[in-house]
Amino acid sequence: DPGQMILSLLFGAVYPSARADTLFAELSGNRYENYMLTVLASENAGIDYAAIAAELDQTPGCWCVPYQNRLVCLSGCDRSGSPLEYRQTVQAILRDMVRKYDLSGGISRPFSDLAALRDYYIQALETLKTIFILQRGPRLASYDDFLMLRLFDGLRDTVAVDDFALPDIQILQSYDAQHNTELCRTML
Repeated sequence: DPGQMILSLLFGAVYPSARADTLFAELSGNRYENYMLTVLASENAGIDYAAIAAELDQTPGCWCVPYQNRLVCLSGCDRSGSPLEYRQTVQAILRDMVRKYDLSGGISRPFSDLAALRDYYIQALETLKTIFILQRGPRLASYDDFLMLRLFDGLRDTVAVDDFALPDIQILQSYDAQHNTELCRTML
C-alpha cells in the first residue's frame, strides 16, 4: 500500500509488504526526482479524505494517504519530464482540489532525498498551520511563501528591537531608564 509506505517513511513505523517495497524501490530508484510533499486539510468536519486521495492518486507521480484529519500527498517528477512543469501541473491540480473541497494546503520545498521526508512534512505542516492562523483559507501555499514571516517570528523571540537603535538613541534610552524620564519617547 503506497499510503502505508509514505506513513512508514514519515513516522518510522514499519509496514512490511511487497507493495511497499515496490513503491520504495520506485521512489528511491532513478525514475523520480524533485519531490514535494503537500498536506491538505479543512477546518470543516466531514471531509472524505480517502475519496480525495483516490482522486489525486490518478495524477502520475502522486501518492496520497489520509492521516489524522488531513491528507498527505507525495509527488515526484518522472525523470523524463521537466521538474518545473511537473510542479506547476501538480500545484494546479491541488489548487482545483482546494477550491472543490474547501481545503487549505501547505507545500514543502522541493527535495530529492526521501530519507528527509519527515523534515519536508514538517515544512508542509507549518505552512498549513500558518494559513489557518492567518485565516486565509481555503488556500494553497508553499513553505517559501512564508519565509519572511518565519524570519521575523524568529527575530521576535531572539532580538530586542532596541538593539537596532542608533548609539545616540541608546544613550538617551539609558538616561530615560536611570532618571525615569521619557525624553526618547517625546523625540518620536
